[in-house]
Amino acid sequence: MADREGGWWSRLSHVGGPVDASGYRVAEIGGLSDGLWVVAWVQINDEVIADARFEVYGALEALAIADWLAARIIGHARQAACRINARDALDALGLPAEAGGDALRIEDALRLALSCDAIGGSYEH
Repeated sequence: MADREGGWWSRLSHVGGPVDASGYRVAEIGGLSDGLWVVAWVQINDEVIADARFEVYGALEALAIADWLAARIIGHARQAACRINARDALDALGLPAEAGGDALRIEDALRLALSCDAIGGSYEH
């Protein structure tokens, strides 16, 4: 993973809740006592992801995973976004397999915010 001292987190552009939450779908997973608390914010216009943001309270790797996922779905159809696989973030970011649990929980929060089950979005773990 990128150097923890080097400030890679300063390039995270999809972390933090929206300034104006109107029009966003939101879902929350976990809690501080679980070691990972994720709030996913998704704005959808005409079934296309206009914006995606995450509030993440956990390891630095979780922040990177959330930002990577958000960046990958913006501009895509909601149904396509439902098929994203958070494990791809581990490979793309060079994260250890131990971060896989956090990746799956972040993916779950995203899928809840997107209402994937309601539109038949399928994915495989």
